[in-house]
Amino acid sequence: MKFPYYIIGVALLAALLFGIGQRAAVRRLTTEKERLQLNQQALLSRIERYRTDSGRSAIACQRLTLHHEELRAAKAELAAEVKALRIRLSRVESIAKTASRSELRFVAPLTDTMLVGMADSCPQRLLTWRDAWTEVRGCIRRDSAEVSILSRDTLVQIVHRVPHRWWFFRWGTRAIRQEVVSRNPHTQLVYTEYLRLE
Repeated sequence: MKFPYYIIGVALLAALLFGIGQRAAVRRLTTEKERLQLNQQALLSRIERYRTDSGRSAIACQRLTLHHEELRAAKAELAAEVKALRIRLSRVESIAKTASRSELRFVAPLTDTMLVGMADSCPQRLLTWRDAWTEVRGCIRRDSAEVSILSRDTLVQIVHRVPHRWWFFRWGTRAIRQEVVSRNPHTQLVYTEYLRLE
């Protein structure tokens, strides 16, 4: 009776496919472990606030990588914002959120002159002040002041890789970091967050 060699062939093929499947599973788990380690590092790191060489307010944070389900659970307000824009969450690649506040102190002289168009609405004294970023107009009456403040700003967001460093050597990627710079000199950046979806 001849030995059935096809059984050995089928067993070897099954073992090979099992090994390939296990290797892919190990690779997936390793990638997930690295993602979770980077997320933990990003959550434990502090947001850095600083001034650029030109004196502009800047803020930096590390990237947080989330799955779509994690975004829905942990950042429900951002998921609702995406839904309000009628964008499918599965199509979103990254979300950046930055908060700023503007504080401006100035002294403006009061005038008795009237601006055209404001003469009817402001029969008393007028206050005006402006620079490249902010415009203030006010009308001072006997018992009240009506003030309009218009402030313009541009936020520049730059996402870059932070390499591993040892002495003078740099290699690979230690973290993904977002830098946000405000163009308005009166603006102070308060908070930033950068999420990448997988």
